[in-house]
Amino acid sequence: MVADFCSQWLAARGFEVHSLEKRPGRPALVAMARGTGGGRSLMLNGHLDTVSLAGYDCDPLEPQIPGGRMYGRGTFDMTSGVAATMVAAARAAR
Repeated sequence: MVADFCSQWLAARGFEVHSLEKRPGRPALVAMARGTGGGRSLMLNGHLDTVSLAGYDCDPLEPQIPGGRMYGRGTFDMTSGVAATMVAAARAAR
């Protein structure tokens, strides 16, 4: 599961990670890097869920780039944004 990977990745970089699962199979993660100076806090937020496979005119698991636009599952979600947020948070925490 993607949330497990994210949790392990963040924990390995010193984050305090909490998993909240209000609905079974749909965990939410909260990862904190506590500061020491009493300064301001920064929250970065994203989501890991993806769109369904229904409604595509072609195979949604095979990316297509007609006319310079990419179509397929994952092209409209935040997976890459969450990855970038995790890297940015880890660098900021160092």
